[in-house]
Amino acid sequence: MAVLTAFYSRAGENYFAGEYRRIAVGNTEKAAKLLAELTGKPVEIGDYAWIGAGATVLPGVRVGRHAVVGAASVITKDVPDYAVAVGNPAKVIKMLDKEKFQENEA
Repeated sequence: MAVLTAFYSRAGENYFAGEYRRIAVGNTEKAAKLLAELTGKPVEIGDYAWIGAGATVLPGVRVGRHAVVGAASVITKDVPDYAVAVGNPAKVIKMLDKEKFQENEA
């Protein structure tokens, strides 16, 4: 997992992230030139979230509990709990029925 960070970030329990995804929480020199308006901000990935292969999560974004991010998506805004988000920029295309999810709480 490529995590570009100099800032605090939180990943929930039992989340899944596919290969080649990026979670950017700070600026590299190249990114700073390309995306000057972005500053280092924490990223939060909720419990049981799924992040597809090749997805990019930008600084300051929260991916909610049980949220699903499609492969190669670019997450520019928060993804709510139980949402499915895809695209570039990612958009929520579906809300999952939270009654169908069962968690093993210890």
